[in-house]
Amino acid sequence: MNQKSGTSKASADKLVKAIRRKTRQSYSSEVKSVFNLPPQRVQS
Repeated sequence: MNQKSGTSKASADKLVKAIRRKTRQSYSSEVKSVFNLPPQRVQS
C-alpha cells in the first residue's frame, strides 16, 4: 500500500500496450484493399 500510484499506473500501461501489440490482428493485403474501397450504392 506504500506504492505511488504514478509508477504502478505507468507500468500497468506499458503492460497493456505490450499485450495489445502482441495480440494485434494482422490483416492480409486483400482484406486491407476491401477496407479502402468506397461503399457500393444500391439502386432500387
